[in-house]
Amino acid sequence: MNILKKMLGYPADTQTHHDYNKKKQVNLQRDLLEFVKVTSANQAIPLADQVIDGTPLVVNFEELAVSEANQMIAFLSGVVYSINGTNLQMQSKVFLFTADENLKDGTIMEFYQEYKEE
Repeated sequence: MNILKKMLGYPADTQTHHDYNKKKQVNLQRDLLEFVKVTSANQAIPLADQVIDGTPLVVNFEELAVSEANQMIAFLSGVVYSINGTNLQMQSKVFLFTADENLKDGTIMEFYQEYKEE
């Protein structure tokens, strides 16, 4: 599947949800990226839990009203701040949320540089 389509959440009904164990050995932090298309503001707490557990998220807010999207972005940004993390805007309604420890090998930042909207 095209990475941009996956980032934007298409097709939304076939997205997979992964349970990653922080102790699991991975070669590249980029392999841990989880792509989520938010369809409801009720997803804020589960997404926050994923970020706290160490899963880097690429979150697409296109389905939400601007006010709901802004509230979720602010909430998740606060969560990321509390764990010494980073949030980066990739496109107008697509953001990357991750703990800074996931950025050490540089592969997530390479992904960000490759797919961010100019």
